[in-house]
Amino acid sequence: MNTIHIISIVLLLTLSGCSSRQAANASCDFVHGAAENEHDRKRENNSRGRKHEADSDDAINGFFAVLLGPLNRAMSHSEKSDGCL
Repeated sequence: MNTIHIISIVLLLTLSGCSSRQAANASCDFVHGAAENEHDRKRENNSRGRKHEADSDDAINGFFAVLLGPLNRAMSHSEKSDGCL
């Protein structure tokens, strides 16, 4: 009986570790995508002499980054983790 409990606990910890890593990756993808969009928009507004304002497109681009983040990580050959902004 003890062996089953130990195996169950190890399995639970392993699965929760993977799911928390995936959640961390998704949140980092969102933050990076939204921040990158805001930076690009801010640079474009400054070059045109416009005032920088918040825009809902940043959140939309953040969601697109969440969808494309796993593909980007799969294709990346970088060994190091850049972490979140």
